[in-house]
Formats: sequence, C-alpha cells, structure tokens
Amino acid sequence: MNGNAKIRIPKDERAVKKAVESYGSAYNKLKKDVSAYTERTIQNNKLREKVEAVVWEWITRTKH
Repeated sequence: MNGNAKIRIPKDERAVKKAVESYGSAYNKLKKDVSAYTERTIQNNKLREKVEAVVWEWITRTKH
C-alpha cells in the first residue's frame, strides 16, 4: 500500500510482530475515522458507501 514493490523483512520475529500490530492499529484507526466522518457528513447510506469506496481506492493506490 505504500508504493514499494519490495520490502525488507527483519529476521527478528518480535520486530515483525510489532510492525504488523502497529500497521493494523493505524489501519483500524484510519478506517474508524473515515467511517465516523462520513457518518457525520453524509446522510444517504448508498452515497456514504460510494464515498468511502473512493476514499479507500485513493488511499490504497500505489502513487498519489
């Protein structure tokens, strides 16, 4: 998701676990924040879903 084709993975399992947990936490917070914002600002459920889909499409693109 960050645009890199290759990533280096540390040999230390604890470091990998910490990185994955940190990424997961950041992802979940972002997902919650996007959802909370669209729920406050967009009343129509279908439109809200479309907007969230566009937001996630933009976030997950490799180049912005």
